[in-house]
This record gives sequence, C-alpha cells and structure tokens, in this order.
Amino acid sequence: MDDWLRLNPISATELGVHDYDDEWGNIGIIGASTMNEFITQKASELQHFDPTLLSVRITSLFFEDIQRTFRAGDYLYDLNSLQCTFHNLVSALNHTRPESKTSRLQKLPLALTQYIELLREGLRRGKIVTRRQVLTVIEQASDLPLFSEFRQFLQVEYLPQAVLRDGVGSDRYMRAVKSFTGTELNLIELYEWGFQEINRVQAELDSFDTVEQVSPLVHTEEEFFNFINTSEADAWERVQDLFHIPDVIQLPRLESNGLTGYNITYTQPPSDFNHQGTITYSNQYPLEMKSALTTAFHEGFPGHHLQVSHQVYNSNQLTAIQRLFINFPVYSEGWALYSEHLMMETGIYDDKEPYHLYGKYLGEMLRCCRVVVDIGIHLGLVNLETGRVWDFQQGVDLLCQRCGVDVEEAESEVTRYCGLPGQSICYKLGEKKILEYRERWLQEGGDLYSFHTAFLDLGNVDLAYMDWYFGCTRR
Repeated sequence: MDDWLRLNPISATELGVHDYDDEWGNIGIIGASTMNEFITQKASELQHFDPTLLSVRITSLFFEDIQRTFRAGDYLYDLNSLQCTFHNLVSALNHTRPESKTSRLQKLPLALTQYIELLREGLRRGKIVTRRQVLTVIEQASDLPLFSEFRQFLQVEYLPQAVLRDGVGSDRYMRAVKSFTGTELNLIELYEWGFQEINRVQAELDSFDTVEQVSPLVHTEEEFFNFINTSEADAWERVQDLFHIPDVIQLPRLESNGLTGYNITYTQPPSDFNHQGTITYSNQYPLEMKSALTTAFHEGFPGHHLQVSHQVYNSNQLTAIQRLFINFPVYSEGWALYSEHLMMETGIYDDKEPYHLYGKYLGEMLRCCRVVVDIGIHLGLVNLETGRVWDFQQGVDLLCQRCGVDVEEAESEVTRYCGLPGQSICYKLGEKKILEYRERWLQEGGDLYSFHTAFLDLGNVDLAYMDWYFGCTRR
C-alpha cells in the first residue's frame, strides 16, 4: 500500500493520504514503465496465494488490467474531456494541504513536462486521441494560468495531428469494456437490448401530460439543500427494513464548490467516520428541479453514499486495494441506478408532484441512450432508428429528442462517451444485472434485506464474479 501511494502521490492526495502532498511522482514515460514493473512484480508475488480467494481474484484482475493497458499502449491516450491526468493534476492541487502547496506548485512545471513527453510518445506511436477531446481540454485549461504551456502544446503540436473520427474501434473498445466490467460482453446483444429499453422507457414518458412534465425553479442554494435533505431523510425512513445500516453510517453531507454549470461528485467518508461522505454540487441558479430527487437517490442515499460507506465500514473484510483503488462501474454505477429504481418501488413518488417521476424516467432514458450511442459510435454500427452508421451528431440528436436536454448538454455527454469508451454502458448494464440477481434471490426464498446485504458486503467486484456468486449461492 505504501509503495503504491509513493509511486502515485496524486492518488494519495485524492484518497486523503497527505504524506506525499509535496510530490507529483513521475507521470511520464518513465513513470508508466516503473508502474508496470512494480505491478508485474506484485502480480508474480500474488501467484503464491490461493486464487480462489475473492481478494486475490480482484487484485489479479486489477493488475492484469494495468499490464494489458501498458502492453497495448492505451495509457498513451491519456487525454479526454472528463478523466485524464490533466484533471487529476487540477484536482490534486485543489486538495493539497496548505503547508505542502508551495512545494508542489514549484514542481508542477516538471510534472507537466513529463505529461507532455508521454503525449508526444503517443503521437510518435500513433496512439492519438480525437480532435474533439483535444479541443475540450484546451477549453478547460483556458482559465488556468498554471497550465498555459500545456495548453499551448495541445494547440500547436497535438491538435494538428489529432484524429477526426470519434470511435476508437473494436479492439480498443473491447479492452476498455473489460477494464470497466472485468469481463467480455456480447456487445451486439447489449446494443439491441438498449433500443428495446429506449422504447420501453419512452412509453412511460409518453404517459405524462404536458403539464405534469413542467417543474418549478429553485432560486437559492438554501432552498435546494433543504429539499435534498428532506428527501433523503424520507428515503432513509422508507428503507430501514431493506438494508443493514451500521450506526456509523448516516445521511451524506451536502456542499457546493461555487462553480457554475451543473455537476455532482461524491467523496467517500474517512475510515474513522468522523464525518459522512459528501455530495458536492455545482449548481447555477435558478435551477430546474425535474431530476433533483432521483439524482439525490443516485449520488446520496441509498446510492453511492450507502454503497461506498459500506466498503469503508467493511475494512476488516476488504483489502485496501479493493476499498481504495478498484472500481468496476458496472458494480458501483449499476447500484446507484438500481437505487433510483428501488426508491420508485417504495412509493416515494406517490405523494410527490408528477414532474419528479417524469425526471426519474428522463434519467433512465439517458442511461438507455448511453448504451446504444457508446457501442454504436465506437464499433461503427448502424443506428437501428435512422438506418445510418452512428456519428457524433446522431448521438447528440438522440439525446435532445429523447432525454430532455439541450444541444450544449447533449454535446458534452456524447463527447464524454467518445473520450471514455465503455464506461457509459455500465449504468444500465449494472442495473439490469442487479435486477436479475434480485429476482433469482427472491425466487429461491431470500428477501430484499438479505439480498442487499449480500450485494453490498461483496465490495466492488467484477461482473463475472457477480454472475458466479448470485448464480451459484444458495440461501
């Protein structure tokens, strides 16, 4: 653990370990090679342990993914609109302790030089990201003077060589899907199922009158936070018989980071639970409330907050690597979307204004569209609705037509799918699998309380293990 954090000071800061706050580590070519050598050594040591143990299995998958990424050169595509080294550097600066910030700032130019060297190696080897991703990062860096030279590199050297196509192709896409799910999938079957789900959810949306679709605006942060806190407290009371909730786990904290736009992040609680996990909002007021309720269930309770807090609480059962580093979105995002569905099943929307339930279905529609757009663009498939091969604009059009978003938000969403291939399918796929596991569990005599306990106690695991566990375990 200490060796890993020493090699990854940025990750250490994000995890709340501030022993290395005055360092960046080597984030260039040498750093990637050093990490691969470190992982190769640890993977060799892991062979001496029982491979049937869950902790060994999960750690092996984690190591294999890092090694596979290095062998394929996928680590050289380290530039996208949402989650790359650029964003990690900015975030780490924001979370560095004051006493270490000056030292770290002094070392930032060297870190950026290393990052640029890595991207140059990608240019040399033909591992080049798309023009759309480069332009987005250039825009994101425009108001950050510390990154002016990095931005200039992107404009002058990288952008002219950036590729135009948005899809990454089947080989890279399948590697990415395996990273996010831990297994290989029948992508054509999933793609076709995505269209079936679009039609199903559209029928639900069509059942609402126009008046029922209109939501009011909130004009202040206090008004918004009061609504979220009250709604989460209501959810808490409704599901007490459905979950094992240790006493140390309470409702999440709410914070605002003062940024404009609309973005939400969740930060896990510390291991001693001296405070709860935190949901941080970037809201611009006045704010429409259509999706606020279902989003609160997704990010807060019983979504990410309950799932992640359980992992922190179960520190004696889960390894540090599984708790802190391993994240299969098919598990975590699947659980969060399932939580939205579960809260609907509790009847919490029955005494709410109709626009809240309409917003829930709009959110589900977005996740359905993610499946077909993500797979369609990256594999170059034919759009089953238009009969044309998928491209960026068709993705934008679909989201505008189906999901109640404007063009700017739709473009941001599809840019994200293009830059993080495979991640966006995990929400709906994960929910689908959890509902299948739940049905089997109940058919075999279990109840919701025992099912939720079993699922959360697993910790963040891969899809193949979930299939095995809920397919073979008998209550």
